[in-house]
Amino acid sequence: MTTDENVDATVTVEVRDEYNNPKSDVRVNAAVVGDDDGIQGSLVETERTTDEDGRVTFTYDTTENVDGDAKTDTVRVSLDSDPSSGFDESTPEDVKTTVTVKNTDSSGTGGGGGSGSDTFEFSGTSTNSPIVEGEVLSVETSVTNTDAAEGTQIISLSFDGSEVDSKPVTLAPGETKTVTLSYDSAGTVAGDYGITLESEDDTESRTVTIEEPPDTPYFNVKIDSTNDPVLEGDTLKVDTVIENAGDTEDTQSITLDFDGKQVDSRSVNLNPGEQRTITLTYGTVMGDAGNDVGIVLASEDTKANGEVTVEETQAEYDVFVRDTNEPVAAGETLDVVIDVKNTGNGAGEKKVTLDFDQDGNIDDQQFVKLDPGEEKQITLQYDVPSDQSTGDYTVEAASPDTSDTETVSVQQPTDFSVSIDTENTPSEIVEGEEYDVVVTVSNGGGSGTETVDLDVGVLGGETRDVTLDSGESRTITLTYASKDGDAGSYSPAVSAESDSDGTSLTILEDPNFQVTSLSTNSPITEAETLEVTAEIQNTGEVEGTQTVALDFDDDGSVEDTVDLTLGAGATDTVTLTYDAQQGDKGDRDVEVSTEDDVGTTTVEVREDMADRVTYMSGSADTGGDDEAVIFDLRNDGEYDVVVTDFRVEGNFGGVEGEPVEIDKQGGGAPGSRPEVVVDVFGSGTDGTADTGDAFAFGAFYGFADYGSEPQVGVDAVATFTFEQFRTSGGDAVSWNSVQDGSESSYTLKITITFEDGSSKTIYIDADLDN
Repeated sequence: MTTDENVDATVTVEVRDEYNNPKSDVRVNAAVVGDDDGIQGSLVETERTTDEDGRVTFTYDTTENVDGDAKTDTVRVSLDSDPSSGFDESTPEDVKTTVTVKNTDSSGTGGGGGSGSDTFEFSGTSTNSPIVEGEVLSVETSVTNTDAAEGTQIISLSFDGSEVDSKPVTLAPGETKTVTLSYDSAGTVAGDYGITLESEDDTESRTVTIEEPPDTPYFNVKIDSTNDPVLEGDTLKVDTVIENAGDTEDTQSITLDFDGKQVDSRSVNLNPGEQRTITLTYGTVMGDAGNDVGIVLASEDTKANGEVTVEETQAEYDVFVRDTNEPVAAGETLDVVIDVKNTGNGAGEKKVTLDFDQDGNIDDQQFVKLDPGEEKQITLQYDVPSDQSTGDYTVEAASPDTSDTETVSVQQPTDFSVSIDTENTPSEIVEGEEYDVVVTVSNGGGSGTETVDLDVGVLGGETRDVTLDSGESRTITLTYASKDGDAGSYSPAVSAESDSDGTSLTILEDPNFQVTSLSTNSPITEAETLEVTAEIQNTGEVEGTQTVALDFDDDGSVEDTVDLTLGAGATDTVTLTYDAQQGDKGDRDVEVSTEDDVGTTTVEVREDMADRVTYMSGSADTGGDDEAVIFDLRNDGEYDVVVTDFRVEGNFGGVEGEPVEIDKQGGGAPGSRPEVVVDVFGSGTDGTADTGDAFAFGAFYGFADYGSEPQVGVDAVATFTFEQFRTSGGDAVSWNSVQDGSESSYTLKITITFEDGSSKTIYIDADLDN
């Protein structure tokens, strides 16, 4: 086909099945493939679905500008998903056409001739002029390709200067085709008009006449569409448009002739200028088959001719022997599986037969009903007589159209015996293990197949088809995969058709680790370690090893694990730990799990002691006889706190002092403002109180004299007092003796450690009293 630059073109494809019937709702794909000059255009859509007539149309969007001579693209259309690759134009599923895009301006030679390789010329042009207003003008011409190359061009018809119809025509070198184009004159007033036929290489013009309708009724008829092609026996439908081009109302009979005989008619009443569409039909019969069968639509005034194709229908049954159960023994039934397919284009019901040994006797038969293209699988049988001689026989499956044969063997019956190999077959397994039974199968009869079955009572077993030649023996293994819950004693049996053997089996319960009890060191604080002690018992019948896991707060995370091995019925305890953290406060679910069981308990996590205590006030007076450091702590928590240690640092003369840990603290019991007196001994770093030296406290001797560690009750306030500062020799010493006299103040940093390991730091500024 040929189009101008910036003028779209259309590509229409029709999909038919193997019987030449239009196929609707079929997905069709298209792609544009360029030549050496590249791709000149594109498709608006590359995937569409056929309509009820089996047709689909793609729109080719041309380039806006063609430089130089006309350019060509190839449009590929395929039932495959991607016609741009894997395209095979030799198959009916893949077709292509060439689109020539012409240059229409001064940028190139443009014009007719397409690629310059084909020349289309007209001859023998005729029309049905004159026609009456509303009739269809038909223009018929012969188009010949006078060049040496195949080509495709658009043949167009212009009426009164406007294009009204066109068709793409493909011609081989020297080929001629008859092309009919038409113009519906409805709405065109009577008069003489010019028409022009045009290819890329030739034009031909004529004058046609449209006459006014007569003063009497005048019914124009035309064929709008048909459902051609149809099969014999199907109904031909012809959609007909009738228009009263006269100026008088009338009723006329509209008739349909098929192959020269009238087959349908309809009475139609029309007012002047009125138009109506009706459908005339014909039920085809056997013998109507043929190509280009003529049909004629007629009113009392006009006729419209057309051609349709009626295809012959005939059922053709192909048969194929798919399978048999041979070899069979005398007295057994031979099964023959047969594929039957209707390869014809008509539905049918035919008899398929089975002839054993091709002796002309029908031994089994079945009537099979099939639509065109339909396939079924059937099984025909032959009961082999008990006195049938052994040997090979030819069986034949046949339809009225085709037949197929297969060789089968008839032999003496099999005689299988079975024996369990107890030395290689276990008598005891554990749940979850496979039970493998080693069996020797021997055939004392004719070659053939028997089913050997392992039966482990209510548990099931395995079935195996075994084929053996006459006198052959084979060792096979039949298996049962045991499961949880199978534990118990069983009497497995192995059997063939006429023999069996038995043995015994015990299935032991596999290791089963149960969490029987849980204990913890709850309550703990957020600064302590949770200890969970679990008692685990193996209730199974065999030893096993499993991982015992701790999940704190039941959040799916594993905090601690222990691998535990237990014998059958044994019990042991494991301790799992978790270091509590800030934010763990509250009642928490703790889970201890094995592979088989889960134990859960609840623990209490309290805030750490340091968070419960508030530093209220403090002072330091190091002058004279009242030398002391005093500070108050209040317990704002929900539980008592216990002080276990102090760390004191002093800053004297601008030099950081070294810390000292006090191992024990003694003091008051819970209550209102208990008082604790702390004795601290110390000396200069070099044994004297030299100016400028850092003052370091020596180790405190402990609070054993006070009987217990200081404990602060809920809502209680404790006052802690540091006094009686002395040298390591026991002599009293003043803070003033360890500074150079120029300082007037210093800072004490006191770190208090509690029973749960948490700590709190306070700072106290002190004045020097010289």
